[in-house]
Amino acid sequence: MKKSIIMILLVSILMFVCHFMTVSAAIPTKDTIKQRLDSLKSQYPDGTSQTKFYNAQIYDSDIGGYSMGYKDLSGYGSWQCLAWGCKVYDTLWEKSISTGETHTNVNNICIGDYVRYNSTIEYDHSIIITGIDGNTLYYTDCNGGKVGSVSYSNKIKWDRTISKSELQTKVNKKLVMSSGYGYIRHQNGNDYKDLNAYVDLGGDFYAKIKNTYYGLCLTNDSDNVSVRTDSNSDSQWWHFIRNSDGTYKIISMKDTSKCLDVHLSGTGIKTNIKVATDNGGNAQKWAITGSQNKYVLRALCTSCVIDVDNITTGDGANVWTYTANGTNVQLFTIESHIAGCNIDLGEDFDAKIINPYYDMCFTNDSINVSMREYKNNENQWWHFVRYDDYSYKIVSYYDNLCLDVHLAGTFAATNIKVAGDNGNNAQKWYIYKNGSRYILRAKCTQHVADFLAASEGANVQTYTIKGTNSQLFDIEKINIEKINFNCNNDGFIIAPKAVYYPDLVNGGRGADKMVIYNNSEQTTGTNSWGTEILVGANGRVEKLEWYKGNATVPHKGFIASGNGTASSWLCDNVEEGDYAVYNIDTNELQIWDENSRLIEKGKNVMVGSSYGTLPQLNDCNGRVFEGWYDSADGGVQITEESAVSVSCKNLYAHWSVPKPKLLAEVTTEGTSYTVRAQINNVSEACDVVIAAYSNKRLTAYHKEDFGEYEVVSTLKGEFDEIKVMAFEKGDSIRPICEAVILIP
Repeated sequence: MKKSIIMILLVSILMFVCHFMTVSAAIPTKDTIKQRLDSLKSQYPDGTSQTKFYNAQIYDSDIGGYSMGYKDLSGYGSWQCLAWGCKVYDTLWEKSISTGETHTNVNNICIGDYVRYNSTIEYDHSIIITGIDGNTLYYTDCNGGKVGSVSYSNKIKWDRTISKSELQTKVNKKLVMSSGYGYIRHQNGNDYKDLNAYVDLGGDFYAKIKNTYYGLCLTNDSDNVSVRTDSNSDSQWWHFIRNSDGTYKIISMKDTSKCLDVHLSGTGIKTNIKVATDNGGNAQKWAITGSQNKYVLRALCTSCVIDVDNITTGDGANVWTYTANGTNVQLFTIESHIAGCNIDLGEDFDAKIINPYYDMCFTNDSINVSMREYKNNENQWWHFVRYDDYSYKIVSYYDNLCLDVHLAGTFAATNIKVAGDNGNNAQKWYIYKNGSRYILRAKCTQHVADFLAASEGANVQTYTIKGTNSQLFDIEKINIEKINFNCNNDGFIIAPKAVYYPDLVNGGRGADKMVIYNNSEQTTGTNSWGTEILVGANGRVEKLEWYKGNATVPHKGFIASGNGTASSWLCDNVEEGDYAVYNIDTNELQIWDENSRLIEKGKNVMVGSSYGTLPQLNDCNGRVFEGWYDSADGGVQITEESAVSVSCKNLYAHWSVPKPKLLAEVTTEGTSYTVRAQINNVSEACDVVIAAYSNKRLTAYHKEDFGEYEVVSTLKGEFDEIKVMAFEKGDSIRPICEAVILIP
């Protein structure tokens, strides 16, 4: 009897142990899952029809009603797609689908996961993931409609494909046949996904890593890593760079040569987390999983995850590795202020860089860059040119210099200015998205564009990424057109008073030579033998210096420096106040006097704004300047207030020649009359006829050849009226002007 009792107890214990082992069985290997999928595919090949389904209606608790059930699924009564999903899930994991957990992030999806989503406005659908290849997901389903011309209505199909982004859109929709939204059913412990399927938070971004339980940030604490109160400091900011395998290198902003690291690549629990010199090893490759901003971080060197030591709680608690258990000390938010890398705004465009919070713009403030109220001028217009790595060269319209980090500085508070185009990393700007705003970072530094104060003229510099208002900008595209001033009308051109062809540019001055120096803000380096003219940005000669040297080149201007005969030429032809221009294409130095004002070659204007100041031409050679027009003949007159249109790139000067005007006077001495006649606004000689009348009868007639100035003629007789008429040469019928003088 005792033996029987003992045997019964042993059997009971064995059954209990076996049952316990079944419940706690390890998750199937990836190979096992593959074998089970192959077995199902063999048993239920493509096109398995609805004959496998019951015709009877079975109550389905998932939808709260009756539906057609699947024959081979005892205990499952459901729609075909849902029943097939339950069948496959149960076979793969040897567990009921109800034992899985759910999430909604497609980037965390694994082989063997079940997905329920809104398929159409009338129905929901179920699939099982059977493979992952980068952004492409493979799945099996039933009753999935057509594939090409083949209908799979109420039939099984394998190896369908869908992109992660498309599936994510479907999962995010509200379900039709039950409450809530789409979801992914995931078996606990399932990590069967390709390496590229780790959470993709963007290719290159900056963020704080904050523990959700304590509300404390991962902190580079003198190379050890702890959690501390959010101080928004460099020690709590991390630069995330996505590796090709989907993991991240996480760089400390406190010391950008060091990365988040598992000490000595340890694999056991309680291995310390620190920062170490970037080495590209698995201890510095971080796989990020999770969703809804509750992420788990694991280095590839270990199966353990980042964990906060919950014995030493609070500010300064140490961070180490521990077995993944899903507790709060292992869950982190990744608070990014810039998402993604290398935002593509276009290859070639013009824009203003505006801080919307303080209503100020990036302004080229004569080499330095500051924040100023928008003035709609070239100082605040920038030309963006995209490089192959999607960084941008940002060129000022004011002086064609590039936005630049001074001396390629890597420290916070390095000045931002403009400098000559050199193509280095201090002039290559990455543009990051932050909500509806942008953050700018030069490739040479981990710091971003910022400015000191919310005041006019505030200096622009680099600073630690914080996502504060002074680091957020709008890049407002504008359309800049170059308008040309064409002053020749009917062949009329204002000519310079003197032209010289210089010998060299920026050096090499010798006897009887003229050198042009055009490096702004630099000295010419010349000696005191010779003459230099200093020409400002407006083209005016600011100073004429005899026997002086080593002058500073005016900003946006130039210096013409002459020796010997070239010095004499400058002395003979140039005065302060003249206009001077050096055309580098034709190698011409042109000098214009103040009375025949130099016409600008062109002007940058923004489409939609007004033209602003336009050149005012002096009347010349008897012609009168009438204004600028949008056509060489006729057209619409353009004024400073006119709005710039895309089509109006050329402005034409219109000129008029006033009608000839004859001024005549008569002086008398007894019966002798002296007639003086002057004709204005006539450029060529003409014939002048003087006719004298007495009682309306012509009694005297005199013809003169009108020269350059006036006609003087003497008549004798008794007259009561003298008429003076001017005729073009060869025409004695139609006077071009006349004057009548009554004799008292």
